[in-house]
Amino acid sequence: MCIRDRHTGLDGREGHASYAPCSVEDLLRCGYDYWALGHIHRREVVHLDPPIVFAGNLQGRHVHECGAKGAYVVTVTEGRPSLTFHPLDVVRWERLELSIDGLESIDNLLLELRRQVEATAGNAEGRIVAARVELIGSGPLHQQLAGDPQRSADELRAAALDAGLGAVWLEKVVLRTRSSLRSGTPRKFDADAESPIEEIDRVVAEILESPVRLAEFRSLFDDLRSKVPNELQTDDRQLPWSSDAALRELLQETVPLLHQRLSTPESSS
Repeated sequence: MCIRDRHTGLDGREGHASYAPCSVEDLLRCGYDYWALGHIHRREVVHLDPPIVFAGNLQGRHVHECGAKGAYVVTVTEGRPSLTFHPLDVVRWERLELSIDGLESIDNLLLELRRQVEATAGNAEGRIVAARVELIGSGPLHQQLAGDPQRSADELRAAALDAGLGAVWLEKVVLRTRSSLRSGTPRKFDADAESPIEEIDRVVAEILESPVRLAEFRSLFDDLRSKVPNELQTDDRQLPWSSDAALRELLQETVPLLHQRLSTPESSS
C-alpha cells in the first residue's frame, strides 16, 4: 500500500493562485494507491480509483469557505483505501439567499429567513453558524430595504438569532435587489432615452462580464484608493481592492443603492 501527500493546486482551482502545478495524469503515472493533496481549502475528491483527494481545511475562515470542514479518515482493507469524512470545524460558514419576488412586506421576508435559518441550524450538527444573507429579486420591498439598509439588516439579524436559538449569526446582509418600477412602470424620463437606472445596469453588466472593462474600472478606482489609508484598502475578507473578486462584489453591492437614490422622488423645497 503506497500513500503519498503533495502540496499542489493541480491544474488550477478558482480563487487560488497556481502552486506546484501538475495534472491528475501526472499523479496517476506514479502508481500510488492514495494521494492526499494540500493547498486547496475546498474539499474535493478529484479521482476515485486510486483516490486523489483534497481534504480541504479544518476550519472555514470566511464566507467564501462555506460548508462542513474537517478531515478524511482513510481505512485500508486488503490493500484498498476507503474514505470517511469527519467534520471538525467549530464554526460553520454558510450563505443564505432570499428573494423579495412577490413579497409585500418585511414580515414576509423575515418568515422566509426564519425558515432557512432553522434548516441551516438543523444541518450544522450543533455548531455555531456564521451566515451571509444575500437579498435578491425585485419588487416593492426593495424601496424599504434600500431606504434604510441598516434597520433592515438589524431586523434580519434579530430574526436569525431568534430562529437559530442564538446559534446562527448573520455576518453580513448584502442587498442586490431591484425596484419593480424599472420594468414597465412609467418614469419621469424622456420616453426615447435610456433611463439612468437602465444605463447603470448596462454599464455594470459590461464591467462584470469583460476583463478589459473591469481593468478600466480598476484604473479609475486608483485615484480614490490613493486618498484613503492602507488599512481601509481591503474588504471584509481581506481581499485587496485591486482584486477582480473584490471589485465585482463592490459593484454588485453598490447597484441597489444607486437604484434607490434614483428611484426616490426629490423632496420639494
